[in-house]
Amino acid sequence: MRFYVTIDRDEDGVWVVECPSIPGCVSQARPKKKALTNIQEAIQLCLEVRAERGLPLTVETRQVRYWSDARPPPTERREVVRVFERLGWEMARQKGSHIVMVREGHLGYIVGPRS
Repeated sequence: MRFYVTIDRDEDGVWVVECPSIPGCVSQARPKKKALTNIQEAIQLCLEVRAERGLPLTVETRQVRYWSDARPPPTERREVVRVFERLGWEMARQKGSHIVMVREGHLGYIVGPRS
């Protein structure tokens, strides 16, 4: 069987790998190669336990396309940044029309005309 996995690095530099089609199937390690080896073991164990308990082995996942032509005018963009800041996000970097916000190791992106 083949499964898609997501790979992300947390704030401590540890690689976190998750198999979205198997609920709760997550592993982590440093370096990335070890994290990918670990998720294979986690997938095997999760499938065994789900089978033993009569749970569906996997859940459906799909890839969807998302696009938006909506670009907020400059005044709205400034307000979006203010809302992010009120929610505890900090501006990490701005270059041209791109702003990167950060909070607890997560990144948020705001793109639009300069304001």
